[in-house]
This record gives sequence, structure tokens and C-alpha cells, in this order.
Amino acid sequence: MNSAYKISLSASNITVMHDDFKAVNDVSIKLKAGEWIALVGPNGAGKSSLLKALAGLIPAFGDGALLGKPWPEWNRRQRAQTLAWLGQAESGQEDLTVYDVAMLGRLPHQSWLAPSSAQDKAVVEVALKTVQAWEWRTRSLGQLSGGERQRLVIARAIAQEAPILLLDEPTQGVDIGAKEEIHAFVDQAAADGTAIVVCSTDTAELARVCDRVVVMYRGQITNTLTRASGLSAEKI
Repeated sequence: MNSAYKISLSASNITVMHDDFKAVNDVSIKLKAGEWIALVGPNGAGKSSLLKALAGLIPAFGDGALLGKPWPEWNRRQRAQTLAWLGQAESGQEDLTVYDVAMLGRLPHQSWLAPSSAQDKAVVEVALKTVQAWEWRTRSLGQLSGGERQRLVIARAIAQEAPILLLDEPTQGVDIGAKEEIHAFVDQAAADGTAIVVCSTDTAELARVCDRVVVMYRGQITNTLTRASGLSAEKI
């Protein structure tokens, strides 16, 4: 992480249209290095649409920048090296090993069809050990529980070494033990300087661990709460 970048991600006047429906309506947001923001709100509030727009996965009106550089100036490879995305219930080939899935995080750093380098392997080992998955690196994706799969996709994101991490419902469908582990991994990533945005309906837990909670309703931001303002689930 380059400490010279105080604002890792900024977006101004973001609007997302789904046919004639305005899913996100003129939203602006900034994310600092090492900050963990949660987007919360009821289903249909526009959380996931905003997150996907920030990731560049869906068309959106408005302006934005990564590390101070406007979105249009980033090519796909550079963007993938800078921003990691974890979508809802991500799947893959069931016969892929845990190690292979984590290695996918290194693709933005590799030349086309190039074999994994010694550095790639070292980074993946650290990533899997970070989420306590190194011991089962030879297991196939099809053998993993929901919580183990989520730990694995976080390891893939860690291996990507991107300074910005966007997660859409990362604890959906996992038990409370796995949920706490995932939050701990994400919290450590923020402590290491990664800028993080999480979209979730789990307001009680996020109020306890996040730096800032952004409340959305009908495509707009209706409230923002920080630790300094006495962040709590009741206030959300």
C-alpha cells in the first residue's frame, strides 16, 4: 500500500438504471485506505447495485477514481491489480483444488498463459495460511462447506494484493462461527491498509466491527454513522 493515497476510492453522483428503474440515485461516496465501510439497508435499497458500479461490473452514470486516478484511465489489468471483488455465492469448477482457486487471485499479475512464479506461490501460501486453509489446500472445491468456501474466496482476494476490496454479502449462508472468522479476516485486511466496502444485511455485527456504516433506502444514502458518532445496531 502506498501511504501517499489517503483516498483509495471515490465516486460522485453515481446513478444506476435497471431498464426504467433507478436502482442507485445520485450517490457519492469516498473510501480511505485502511477504512472498512458497510453498505446496509433493506432488500432493493440499491446496495449491491452501488457496489457493482464501484467495481466497474455494471454501467453507471457519474464519476469516480481509484487511488486518485479517474476510472476511464485504468485498463482492465490495472483495475484488477487495484480492486478485488467478492460477489454473492461465488462458484467455480467443483474439481478445482483450494490451492488452484487461491492462485486465481494472481492472474492480474501474470502474463498470458505464464506459469505461476515463485512469488505467486509464496503469496498464495501466505493468503491460505491467513484464512487457516493451508492444511486443506489439496481438497477440491466440491468438498468444502459454505464457510470454508467463503474463507477461500477471501484468500483469493488476499492473493490478489489489491489495495481495495469490495465484498457483496460475504457471510451469507454461513454459521455464526464462520461469520466471526470472516469478519476477523476482513478486519485484519483493513488493519493492514486495505480499503474495504462490504454490502450486507447483518447490521448488528457490522456495527460492531466497521469504521463507518452507510444506510441506503430506495437507491439513496439516507444516513451515515461512524464510530465517533456512537455507531450501534440500534442507531442503524
